[in-house]
Amino acid sequence: MTASGRERPARTGGAAQAGPVGPAAPAPLDPLDLRIVAALQIDGRASWGRIARALGESERTVARRASRLLQEGWVAVVGIVHKQLVGWGEPYLLRVGCEPRRLRAVARSLAAMPEIRWVSVVTGSTDCFVEMDVGRERLLPMVLDEVAALPGVTSLRTHAVLRYFKSSHEWRLDVLTRAEAAALARTDLDLVAALAARPAAPTPEESAILELLSLDGRATTDQIATAAGISPSTAWRRIEALRVRGMVFIRADAEAALLGMPVEAHLWLRVAPGRTTEVGTRLARCPQVRYLVATTGDCQLVADVALADRTALYTFLDEVTGAEEGIDQVDVTLTAHTPKRGFVRRADGRLHPVGSPVVRAGGAARSPRRERGSPAAGQVADEAR
Repeated sequence: MTASGRERPARTGGAAQAGPVGPAAPAPLDPLDLRIVAALQIDGRASWGRIARALGESERTVARRASRLLQEGWVAVVGIVHKQLVGWGEPYLLRVGCEPRRLRAVARSLAAMPEIRWVSVVTGSTDCFVEMDVGRERLLPMVLDEVAALPGVTSLRTHAVLRYFKSSHEWRLDVLTRAEAAALARTDLDLVAALAARPAAPTPEESAILELLSLDGRATTDQIATAAGISPSTAWRRIEALRVRGMVFIRADAEAALLGMPVEAHLWLRVAPGRTTEVGTRLARCPQVRYLVATTGDCQLVADVALADRTALYTFLDEVTGAEEGIDQVDVTLTAHTPKRGFVRRADGRLHPVGSPVVRAGGAARSPRRERGSPAAGQVADEAR
């Protein structure tokens, strides 16, 4: 939508996940745009026709609106690689303290590191929240030689992620009916089975596919076939196999403010012994909770929440976490700025996918590289996934 509220015609051609162009973003997105984003959260590679049928809208309207959001960078559809399942490292959280004058520079440097998937500048007991994926052989060099060595870093605490109660790709906008969501759901994508599976290194073909999908989750089968050096029909089968095995999840991403939830916070929860699973399971059901993990260290659970305003945050802390038996203490850090999340760089509300780091079989990372933007040849794919 433009500032006047009229719909802007969709651009043709160009990259599906292109950089900043076009008018200022609507704040927040209008109801139909939100429903389209919610549909893409369920299946990021669903055709516009399938989404239109599920939502009861015309295919032309859905395609026009979705293409505009993707082309102008307000929404990105990316493939989230299940790093542990493909044997590409383990997740860690970092709490980084910084000199005030160098906080912005530290955040930019952290966001430029390929292994780091998420960087937020926060208020309160720490300055930067970081999530990264590294193998055991890279953990100490990454923490001690790269992060701790950044000019301006004054303190650093490392927490290993032990369990995901809710990951970002599982969180969805609550704007669709059950029937609409069911019409879009892929019942053959079994997350539970994927989590129980043993790690298996991807083949060179699969690695090429995973890398491209992490840049553009709606890349066409022809583009993926070219990148992997295989036929389009083989590319389609490989993509489906990777998704069914849980090695990659395709979903839409957008800034929380555009989704009507401009207040974001991290909750560091101290939980009574023996209550972590119970508390984590209940909190993960809350729609305000976008991310929830169990960690090592002095806090047993770490959550990311998004809400409409600070009053809603106060109510959540008072009525949900405050009333939850088993939570002994909550440390709240408000998010001031998120330059990177889910391997997607963020600036002024627009998203720039940079892709997951490429890792060779056996866990040895390639030489550090500059993060890439989305492929110039990328286009918004429609039918025949």
